[in-house]
Amino acid sequence: DQIDLILDGLPEDYKTVVDQIEGRDAPPTITELHEKLLNHEAKLLAAPDTVSSPVPATANMAQQRGNNNNYNNRQRYNN
Repeated sequence: DQIDLILDGLPEDYKTVVDQIEGRDAPPTITELHEKLLNHEAKLLAAPDTVSSPVPATANMAQQRGNNNNYNNRQRYNN
C-alpha cells in the first residue's frame, strides 16, 4: 500500500519509473524504490534544460500603443 501511495504521488516526470515498477511481478522494497527514485531524479537534474511539461510552449508578443506618436512626428517634420 505504501508503494502505491508513493507512486500515485509522483509527477509525470517519473512515469517511466512508475511503469517499470508496476510491470514487475513482485513489488520492490521501500529501499529499492527509494534508490530508483533517487537515480531517476539525478538523471532529470543532469539532463539539459528540456520542457517536461506536456503543454506546448508558446511565445506571446506584446505591442505598446503610443498616443499617435507617428502622426505627431509626421506633423512636426511636415511643418
